[in-house]
Amino acid sequence: MPQPASALRSRSPWLVLFCASLLPALSYAADWQSANVQYLHGNDFDFGDKSRDIITVEYANGWTYGDNFFFADVIKSDHNDEVYGEFSPRLSFTKMAGGKGWDGPVKDVLLAGQVNFGEDFRAHLYGFGVDLNVPGFAFFQVNLYVRDDENLDGKTWQLSPAWLLPFSIGSTRWTFGGFLDYAGDEGDSKKNLLFVPQLLLDVGAFWGEPDHLSVGIEYSYWKNKFGNHIGVDEEVVQAMVKWTF
Repeated sequence: MPQPASALRSRSPWLVLFCASLLPALSYAADWQSANVQYLHGNDFDFGDKSRDIITVEYANGWTYGDNFFFADVIKSDHNDEVYGEFSPRLSFTKMAGGKGWDGPVKDVLLAGQVNFGEDFRAHLYGFGVDLNVPGFAFFQVNLYVRDDENLDGKTWQLSPAWLLPFSIGSTRWTFGGFLDYAGDEGDSKKNLLFVPQLLLDVGAFWGEPDHLSVGIEYSYWKNKFGNHIGVDEEVVQAMVKWTF
């Protein structure tokens, strides 16, 4: 879950270099992997500059005993350049037992962890996840964590579903994906909910190169933004371009 600009501001290149250095390590011995770069632009942000450009690098893979997901945002605006990232490894109980997942509503149960990081910010999350067999969805997962922000007293919980639904309208190819983070009270931070769906059109399919170039929108709704701004409910629609390689 992103944090306030004051916690994320990067005055040195170490964080960007760290993000880039993770990718070769994550890809080692992967059974499958996917990487993409995104560009987003929006004009209705609360706190700080209203207009922002975001470049996001995402990487996901599956390996013998689980899966990994990593992303890093480089956020640029008139007055701040910021970097924020998350690394989310999970260990599969069915894979560790030598299986390949179940055929019922629950496909897998996993040990789930997450590290959120910025320049002066760390949060550690740990708990359990389930992968669900939902018809039509490429994946649908729900993770429930204990959340520990190093800058706040105590611990709390976080519920984090994520999904991806590919579909077609006539001859066009689309995806509807996204995530939701719902976190409880922690220190002086109050309950807050971040809902971020994306609707993308596969434009590369028009010239015979599907699953590479997509364009569309990302909608972000953040109730009680940062958990520190009770009653501030941010809504932002961003134009989005995504290149998958």
